[in-house]
Amino acid sequence: MKRRIPFKVDIPVPCTQSWNDMNPVDNGRYCGHCSKKVIDFTKLADHEVVRIFLDSSGGIR
Repeated sequence: MKRRIPFKVDIPVPCTQSWNDMNPVDNGRYCGHCSKKVIDFTKLADHEVVRIFLDSSGGIR
């Protein structure tokens, strides 16, 4: 089944630190400035992004 509406994720306050300066962790990087795991959704398929949101028990900020 083909989706008619494009999939879009809005990150109201994205991390502004350099991706290359962050430490690699499972499925992303850890930003010491934000003290958060940062995930680059641009390299993932829609179903992978949805799975990250569904699997997040504490919410995604």
